[in-house]
Amino acid sequence: MSQTVTLALRAPLEIDGVEVRALTLREPTGSDLRGILLANLVQGSVAAHAALIPRIATPAPTAAQIERAPMADHLAIMQALQGFFGAGPATPDDAA
Repeated sequence: MSQTVTLALRAPLEIDGVEVRALTLREPTGSDLRGILLANLVQGSVAAHAALIPRIATPAPTAAQIERAPMADHLAIMQALQGFFGAGPATPDDAA
């Protein structure tokens, strides 16, 4: 089952003529990560985020819109992506 995260944006984006104040990100698949180095995502590369976010966000911003987003929005996106690449929540079997 794919995880999703909805992020409120400090600075709204205009996508297809509509002012968007939140993005929903779904967990990336292998094909979403094609051509993107995981190390660059983990290190907070704006270029890596700009390549990935249009592939996994609803509604889908352009790479240029992601590159122009305020730092606070970049940090929120980075934190959401780290959650997708982390170990995930513990299960009862993990607690032992």
